[in-house]
Amino acid sequence: MDIASISPADFGQFLEGLMIFCFGISWPFSIYRTWKAKRIEGKSMIFLALVFAGYLAGVVSKLVKAYTWADVEKIIFLYAINAVLVGTDLGLYLYYRAKNAGAAGAKEIISPPVE
Repeated sequence: MDIASISPADFGQFLEGLMIFCFGISWPFSIYRTWKAKRIEGKSMIFLALVFAGYLAGVVSKLVKAYTWADVEKIIFLYAINAVLVGTDLGLYLYYRAKNAGAAGAKEIISPPVE
């Protein structure tokens, strides 16, 4: 295959897929770190929510551009996988935020402050 025979649209889609793939590699590590530590220090809920919304926008944009299911760009699956991963990380963030806040509140009730 000659590189000159690749259309600009195909090359653009390849680069878009590479970008989404590179971004997506980091999410399993982030999920694992949150799961293992059971803490959310260093994470931003606003950042996670914005990235999640961005991936959902990517999925919707690919659906809107397609006339039929056959016309949907295959890259939609990378957007969807990343949205699921970020959603998982966001879910863990919310879970551990509530759990850690509940544990902190229970400690305050059980052991009154020392004067």
